[in-house]
Amino acid sequence: MSVSNNEITVATLNVPEHTHFLNVYNNGQFKNFKFRPSEGDRYLSLCYDQSKDNIVGFYVAKNKIFVEYLSGQTGKLQEKCLLSTVHFPKNIYTFHLICHTNGTLALTDGKHIILLHEKALVM
Repeated sequence: MSVSNNEITVATLNVPEHTHFLNVYNNGQFKNFKFRPSEGDRYLSLCYDQSKDNIVGFYVAKNKIFVEYLSGQTGKLQEKCLLSTVHFPKNIYTFHLICHTNGTLALTDGKHIILLHEKALVM
């Protein structure tokens, strides 16, 4: 969720139906977009990157971990990254994606934090 200059942006995940929605309320007008990952059936976690006005989601497909950047205004895919081949925990499905206000990303669970540096993201 982001709030700035008369605009509220919320990305939501409907778990039972595996659907994702981007809701944008700006100057009295409401827009709603449905979106999904380019591969796989759902994002495991979403966050909003205020520094770039993007929705960021991560998912696992074909035993690879992907991070996707979507437009914060339309929900359309802007960039897709494959995480470098490093040893991720087996419970990566339980991690949450966190966006810092400066654009830094991390995957976290109750005990671990995995910082995602731009050099670790392969385009």
